[in-house]
Amino acid sequence: MRHGTRLALPLPPLGPVRWVGGGMMSVNALLTVIFIASIRRAGPVFTSQTAYLITIAGVLWGMLLLGERHSGWIWTAMAAMYAGVALVTRYPRESPEAPAPSQPAHG
Repeated sequence: MRHGTRLALPLPPLGPVRWVGGGMMSVNALLTVIFIASIRRAGPVFTSQTAYLITIAGVLWGMLLLGERHSGWIWTAMAAMYAGVALVTRYPRESPEAPAPSQPAHG
């Protein structure tokens, strides 16, 4: 290789599929950062409940974009799932007592 020449790699042009893939990667990276920040701020139990929002969003997007229709079994299962989440999250648990002065606080 001579001095001053550049090595050029032949890259295919960015078509719509590559742009969509790049956009999906960017959105995924951003949402991962938000998810980790949510765990730090609200705690893992609260943040894990976002999976239930993802489930309903997936069902609704499938109906809207793909014309999917679901049987009564799906709706019954989703109702049972959300009823269980409501039972768990409806009443906040009492916070644990503060540690005694002789016990070091964990943080």
